[in-house]
Parts: sequence; C-alpha cells; structure tokens
Amino acid sequence: MQGTYTSTSEELGTDTIVFDGKNYKETVVKTVDVLGHKKTYRDKYSGTFNVEDNEVTFEGKTANGATAKLSKDKKVLSIQNGQQLMKKE
Repeated sequence: MQGTYTSTSEELGTDTIVFDGKNYKETVVKTVDVLGHKKTYRDKYSGTFNVEDNEVTFEGKTANGATAKLSKDKKVLSIQNGQQLMKKE
C-alpha cells in the first residue's frame, strides 16, 4: 500500500496519511476560532503499518485509532472512528 489519503471535515480538520513502504506519516491540521482570532494546530504522528485482507493496522500513534479498512479498489480508507480518507490521485 502506497500513496496519500486525505479527509477534510469542519469538526475534525484536515487529516492526511502518507503511506511509504512500511511506514506512515499522519498530519492533522485544525483551525479553531478563539475570540475572533483563528489559530491553527498541527499534530503529527508516524510509525509502521501492516495490511492484511484490506485491514490496516497502525503500529504507532494515530489521531483516529489503531485500525482501518481499505476499500477493495484501494481508494477509500475507513478509520475505526468512522472517518473516511480518500486516496489522492
């Protein structure tokens, strides 16, 4: 599994996971309005991952959970918390 998967929602911000070899890097960017001022928070996570029968297991910290399901066409990654990330072409 290789490539970049991303999702944007008002509630959760922008979540991007880049899969490269056996490693992943996840970046979550969220902008919050604090008393009329926008403040952007950026959290980064990384580790290794395994894929077996379209089930992805993250070995390391993530923003949304330790497992995900990959669609058969490998275009949608459904994280265990319900968030869906789409593959960037």
